[in-house]
Parts: sequence; C-alpha cells; structure tokens
Amino acid sequence: MKILSVETSTDISSVSLAGTDGMITTDLLDKGAMHAEFLIPAIERLCGESSISPRELNLIVCDIGPGLFTGLRVGLATAKSLAQGLGVPIVGVSSLDVLANQALDFSSLAICALDARRGEVFVSSYSSPTRSAGLSHSIGPLVLGAEELTDFVVDALSNLVTNLTSQGPGLDSISDRLVVNLIGNGFGRYWESIGNTILDIANSISEMVLLKYQRQAIPRSETLISMGRNRFQIGKAESYDKLLPIYVRSFDAKVGWKQRNTEIFVVDGQ
Repeated sequence: MKILSVETSTDISSVSLAGTDGMITTDLLDKGAMHAEFLIPAIERLCGESSISPRELNLIVCDIGPGLFTGLRVGLATAKSLAQGLGVPIVGVSSLDVLANQALDFSSLAICALDARRGEVFVSSYSSPTRSAGLSHSIGPLVLGAEELTDFVVDALSNLVTNLTSQGPGLDSISDRLVVNLIGNGFGRYWESIGNTILDIANSISEMVLLKYQRQAIPRSETLISMGRNRFQIGKAESYDKLLPIYVRSFDAKVGWKQRNTEIFVVDGQ
C-alpha cells in the first residue's frame, strides 16, 4: 500500500511517503508559517526520490488538528485536493493522538500539549490500565492557559494514583502503571514557569509517579503513516468532502474541563 501523509499542525511541517515495501521517506519543512509555498514541492520531491507517481498512491493521511490555524488550513486543503484528484480515500488523525502514539515508553498516563500561542496550549490526556490495553483518549482536546495546564496535569496525576491504588494488591506491577509521559512542545514552551510546580506536586502526591518528558515533541508525518494505515484497515477512511478540521480555540472549548464527560476511544490501532 502506498501512502502519503501531510503534517502541518505546527511551525515545523513534514510530509512522508510509504511504499509497498514498508519503507518510509520523510521531508521536514522548518519554514514557519509558509506552508503553502513549500508543501507541494516537498510532496513532488518525495515522489521523485521514491520513484512513486502520485497516481500510484492508495491513501492520503493528514493531521486535522488542533494546531496553528494557517498550517491546518493549508495542509488539509492540500490533502483533500490530492484525495479528490487521485480518487483515493483520506484519513484524518488528531495532532494530539499522534503525540500520544509517539510516547517513548509505556504510559499509564500520557498528557499531550501543543503550543497554541497567545499564552495557551492545546491539550488532551490518554490513559491505560495495562500494557496490553493501549492508550485510550480520556479528556480533550481543550485550550488551556499555562496555569490551567498545571492544574490539568495535577488533577490527572491525582486521579491516576487514586484509581490505581483503589484496585488493591491485584495489580500486576504498580510501578509499571504509574509512568506518566508529558509530551509536546506546549510543555517546552511553558516549562520554565510551570515545571517546578508540576514536579513538586507530583512528588507530594505519590512516590509511585514516574514522570517522563518529551517537551519539544511535535506530531510527525511518519507516525501519521502507521496510524492512517491502521484506521484505513478497520474502515475509518473518509471521502475528501467529509473530512473536517478540529478547531478548538473558542470560549466553549476553554472552560469547564473538570466538568466534561470522558470520551473513550482507542488511540493506537484504531
């Protein structure tokens, strides 16, 4: 299966191309907000280097947000135009789901945060009761300020410890279940102001919490390839005219996250 993925949710865009042999080639575009100027040439360059004609593509995968508005708009428009022109299906994947799948180690809890500018971050949390269960989406996507992000992380840590310890001695290995990954450049952007608070509170909550960081991580188009393939194989592809972006920067998205109902869906292998 030949798959093209387009990732434009941050200032650093990327495109990847996978051939039938499973080999993935990637072009990283550190071009700031000038996505439109460089995106199509990058795709053409990838196809040329891989000796794959665009007409041989079987699937288009793209990041649908949340993320920076201009990049999302350009990336999604490009991906949809390619899907329409080539007559192939398209799969959209949330930027925060991509980050969750880029966790370097098993996580009991993954909190993903992307820099949204204006002193805010896009954030979602993901949890897993066991190694075999995989991460499931718990809360988000939301738009939060830096101080709200601290509260969000602390509440998530407290809930994790409470839920797991309430299960008693039947746990296989409680140390494995309390690995918490903080992933995304939203943490990197504001870590200087929030990091010590998060560390101090995490230590005070429980010695069982082991925090790990990927504070400069951004969604990668290589990850989109595997996620898009998985979703396509279980029938989650869409027509180009049905795919919509996730824009969450609104008053409604920002308030009341503590009162929101939890929505669960499997992140990896969807």
